Amino acid sequence: MRKYNLGYSGSRFWIPIKDEAGNFVNVRKYDPVSSVEGKKFISYGKGFGSNRLWPIENLNSDTIYLMEGEKDTLVALSLGLNAMTNTTGATSWSKE
Repeated sequence: MRKYNLGYSGSRFWIPIKDEAGNFVNVRKYDPVSSVEGKKFISYGKGFGSNRLWPIENLNSDTIYLMEGEKDTLVALSLGLNAMTNTTGATSWSKE
């Protein structure tokens, strides 16, 4: 939790997203009890939900395991894998 600055508030988890320079550019809020379709993960605000690689610092490795989302990435990281995901969902990978 400390390494990735994760937060917790009640039933919600917070995942801060940094850019290449280490600046915070978004905070993803995960609400596992949300019953609204598509609302389990919410970006900080309008304009912050851009497709970004997370955690960006893991890009500097020869082997990268691509995961479907932030939760899967956190599990893989806890197992010692150099894992990454994008922050806008499994179907939104850009060609770049």
